[in-house]
Amino acid sequence: MPRFSFRGFSQGSPVAITAAQGGDTASGSVPAWGAATGSFSIQPLTAGNITAPAGVWFDVTDIAGFAVGGPGLDEVYDPSFHEITWFWDFGDPGSFQSPQNMPPAWNDANVAHGRQVAHVFSAPGTYTVTLWAVDANGTTGTASVTIEVADADDIYPATRTVLYSADPAEDWSEAGAWPDAIRIADDMAALENAVQGSAIDMRVLFKRGQTINGVRINIGGGALGHVGTWGTGPKPVLTAGNEEIFEGRDAVKMRQMTFENLRFQGNWDSTTETGRVDPAPFYFWSNTNYCHCTYHALEFDGQGVAINPSLSKSDSDGSIIILSDLDITNWQNYANFNNPMNGAGTRLAIIGSRFVQHPDALHGGPKNGLWNNHGPLRIPTTERVYIACADLFSRTGWSKIGVHQADQPCLRLNTSSRGGVFYNIERVVAEGGNQIVQIIEANTQAFEEKPGNYLFDRLVLIATAKTTGPFAVVHAGGMTWRNIYGIVPAIEKFFDNQFNEAMKFADGVGAVDPANKAAPQAVYSSTFLNLRTDAQTPTNSQGTWLLQTGAEEFLTTTFENNLVLAPNFGTPVYGDGPVETAAAFPGVTPRYRGTRTNFDTESGTVPANIGPGGSFVVPFPAGTDLAYWQAIEATDTGHALIVTTDVKIGGSFERIMRTFDGDLSVAFEAAGVRLTNSSQVTWIAGEDYVLRLDRISMLPAMDATYASPATIPLPRPLSNSPAVGTAAGFIAPRDLLGETRGIPADRGAFRRA
Repeated sequence: MPRFSFRGFSQGSPVAITAAQGGDTASGSVPAWGAATGSFSIQPLTAGNITAPAGVWFDVTDIAGFAVGGPGLDEVYDPSFHEITWFWDFGDPGSFQSPQNMPPAWNDANVAHGRQVAHVFSAPGTYTVTLWAVDANGTTGTASVTIEVADADDIYPATRTVLYSADPAEDWSEAGAWPDAIRIADDMAALENAVQGSAIDMRVLFKRGQTINGVRINIGGGALGHVGTWGTGPKPVLTAGNEEIFEGRDAVKMRQMTFENLRFQGNWDSTTETGRVDPAPFYFWSNTNYCHCTYHALEFDGQGVAINPSLSKSDSDGSIIILSDLDITNWQNYANFNNPMNGAGTRLAIIGSRFVQHPDALHGGPKNGLWNNHGPLRIPTTERVYIACADLFSRTGWSKIGVHQADQPCLRLNTSSRGGVFYNIERVVAEGGNQIVQIIEANTQAFEEKPGNYLFDRLVLIATAKTTGPFAVVHAGGMTWRNIYGIVPAIEKFFDNQFNEAMKFADGVGAVDPANKAAPQAVYSSTFLNLRTDAQTPTNSQGTWLLQTGAEEFLTTTFENNLVLAPNFGTPVYGDGPVETAAAFPGVTPRYRGTRTNFDTESGTVPANIGPGGSFVVPFPAGTDLAYWQAIEATDTGHALIVTTDVKIGGSFERIMRTFDGDLSVAFEAAGVRLTNSSQVTWIAGEDYVLRLDRISMLPAMDATYASPATIPLPRPLSNSPAVGTAAGFIAPRDLLGETRGIPADRGAFRRA
């Protein structure tokens, strides 16, 4: 912990100071350093058995003595969340493996910032966690807590550990560390029974270097505490059948779960929009208890929803989910859809993870299972959220702007507009999306926004050709944005939609909550750089580049020390430039390779009842004929049909049939495409259908006209900029890269060049 010794200064004297801890620095001139000392406590929230890898959530409580207090009467906004700077050291040096696009200075898993954080201790041991805090008046405080992490082998003895191998002739030569463990070879039913029949938590270890198909463990009335690996080699690859791999519905014995070092391989291919959409590997929908879950060092490829870690019943109040060092790509619907965690005090942490759509993915289409649909992350209801060291990339979506597909945002937060939430989001690189960050009610359709506490610190937001702006759309009150770098590279516009502001604030479109309007909004120490020329800019945005619009809808707003620049416009927006644009931003390479959209589907209605074995003919898609399809039929397989039957007023039931599942066959005849029902369900006359005839070999190449450049600039203010040394008021305690700002401080997200 930092210790300061001042000589020649009387109590309360003004002091210029630079402090460093864990690679982070803070500096400034405080008016009365040493005149006051604050106090607080660290509250760790752990699983019952703290075994490595151990995910731990940390809250700060009992805050006293600082120049800022808690919320006032009938207020949600908590100044201690926004206006005290918190520096954590977990006593556990290391870095994350999954993020690829991230400044090297950020990738320190041993540090965190903010009043609520989380950490995964990957090895057994005793750790001293320390916290230092300082406010703008120079009031400081320190606290520490000890975390004891046990070896899982000590918690799960032989009768509670199952070693699984997919090899029926397994010789168990690598099982020496667990000589008395339960051994199961190539018998998934036996594995599921071992878990279901257990009255206490079991541990299941899958053999490394194997692909294990059709994995299915329904916890049911049993208990599953830990899933990991045994043996040597790469992570085991787990594939599903037609059900979730791990499922627990009303699992009354489920109190804690840890999943580590596994790879989940699905059947979806986002680059061709083909393959079966498997259920999410995890499904814990109605747990009836508090539960603490850690998902660590997992990989996901080809899933519908890669991870949907949900605990939904109200009596799971306080449940915690910690996602650490996850690598997710090539999804159909979402990388992470945390839906829902409804209980009071529910907590979700996403740290050191990579949610990156395949850079060659097709842009998507309607939400009917035949297209790519969503972006990296959506959080509907969780009360407390911590996201740090995240690498996010979006290029797919289901909605349209005009006739073209729009890309979904990277971050969709609190889409149920839950009031009183606490979101701490730091060290995040997010690229792509129609807008990159959305905090908009989207679940209940009531559109009544509620205030909360949202702190965004050190974000890099990268627009693509399909970003129509702004970088963030905010409907909730109680926001602090600092050290934000929003960049529009010199790229061609895809849409001719207005994009002339960096941030948009609006108090929703429905009933207005007065508390939402009263909760403060602040953006400071940030840089928003637009490098487009007039020719690359939508016609209704040329010559205009603003920090924000809509802030007048809120009663308390602070916009200070920001740089807003568009130097390449015919009439430049200098925003206290000039800034450096030749030097590349460290550690970040934009991934957007251009635009690429699949062929459309065909639709119509079933002409008559088509029972099993029956068929009917539909016309060839426009621009094609029998010779066209006969030429590519051998290479282009995976045709699919959706038949929709109305089963209730205002609702529908969809059946998806695919040729490779044996539910449908396709033949090309002179009159058109013959669809034969090889399922066991009758297609009813008048039902709507949607037909996808995959043309994998005919898919268009990437249109690189709309590609992003290989680098983005590091826009430090140059020495002749008015931004140098003129910051006043709200100033972030360090710049976006964690560097000392200098005294006096500079405006914008970066210290001077």
